[in-house]
Amino acid sequence: LLEKTVELNDNRHVHSFLRFMRPHGRRRWQHLKSLTMCCSKLSSTLAEALANDLPRASRLETLKLEDAERTLSAHHNLALAFAALRSVKHVEIKEGHQHTCRMLEAMRWPLESAILCNDNIRHTTEWQDTDKLDRLHPAALFKNARLTLKKLKYKRWREYNESLPTYPVYPNLRTLVVEAGWAPRSAQWALAYPHLESLVVHSIDTDVMADDPEELEGYAEFRRENLEDHLRCSWARLEKFSGTVFDLYLLGISCPIKHIAIQTWEDTLQFVRPVVVGACPERLSLTFLR
Repeated sequence: LLEKTVELNDNRHVHSFLRFMRPHGRRRWQHLKSLTMCCSKLSSTLAEALANDLPRASRLETLKLEDAERTLSAHHNLALAFAALRSVKHVEIKEGHQHTCRMLEAMRWPLESAILCNDNIRHTTEWQDTDKLDRLHPAALFKNARLTLKKLKYKRWREYNESLPTYPVYPNLRTLVVEAGWAPRSAQWALAYPHLESLVVHSIDTDVMADDPEELEGYAEFRRENLEDHLRCSWARLEKFSGTVFDLYLLGISCPIKHIAIQTWEDTLQFVRPVVVGACPERLSLTFLR
């Protein structure tokens, strides 16, 4: 168990695992280092038993929830049982919403890396909370791990307010990866992650970009707003940006970027010059897509 990930795919797996961990006063739990939950139809009885035993997993460092909402909603104690762990350094959460938020708001994990991914948005009508869109903002979700988190990635994580009234500060976060979401007001990242070094962005905007004059003016206005925001709060320097040239154009990042690795194609060549002039890179990696 110390060397391998335990993967629980269904109720039968969970039942067998709990039985395996039972002998010797359940001391085997102390040797569990990595757990993946893939059981989307976990029974309430097994979920309660798992919640009761989880506090014994005192060395669990890696946690992956493939269908977080369905798993955590199987029993009301399960989310808080995961939250009560004290050793989780790496977490990956897929299909998270209300119960995921409850778990993350309660946790005190010494997190170093976190991944959020929602492929299917299907819980939006069940959670009646006027503050939920603030609570689901990535910067808010991991605030209890803000002192230790080094890398954050979120993909298709779209159901949250564009900005927060105030931002928790993550002094050690060095890498941010944002994929399959709309281009945001990017200066908020400088507020929350002031010592960021590497930024990777692949937005939906790139997939739906249009090159007619009205749309181009809209893109230019969005960039101007971001540029103005960065005049008030930005980084002194970024080590690397990876993404499309259109993403970097929209984000309006005004600080120097040592290495820019961008993808471009015929319709986006017009954006190369303004982003390169603005970022003053020492190294430029340009990939032309056809």
